[in-house]
Amino acid sequence: MARRRLGFWPRLAAMLVKPIMSVWTRRTWQGMEHLPQDGGVIIVANHLSHADPLVSAHFIFDAGRWPQYLAKASLFRVPVLGWILHRCRQIPVERGTVDAARSLATLVKAVQAGDAVVIYPEGTTSREPDLWPMRGKT
Repeated sequence: MARRRLGFWPRLAAMLVKPIMSVWTRRTWQGMEHLPQDGGVIIVANHLSHADPLVSAHFIFDAGRWPQYLAKASLFRVPVLGWILHRCRQIPVERGTVDAARSLATLVKAVQAGDAVVIYPEGTTSREPDLWPMRGKT
């Protein structure tokens, strides 16, 4: 990853989050070879717990990419957290509105610029009893 292209806030976020994730999780990373080292890519994952974005971000970062997530817009309205999310190039989604299409336009621009964008098609953590993926949202 071109660390100099990363920017101050994403680099700071990685410096703070990565050590915590290294302590909290036991990792056996598999499949990193499937993530291209450069060029735009959309990563689609199942959303089973609230820790998923941190764990998948750790994996994607270790694979040499900076992850950008489509995240519910209400997170961006939380003081401090929203400010950090914006500076770390995350993408807000106004779920259930016509404004949700703007998020997709932002996603397309990010992929065209060579970024790695992560989406959770269900739009939320799974509510299925056996943690099966739910139906995807448009």
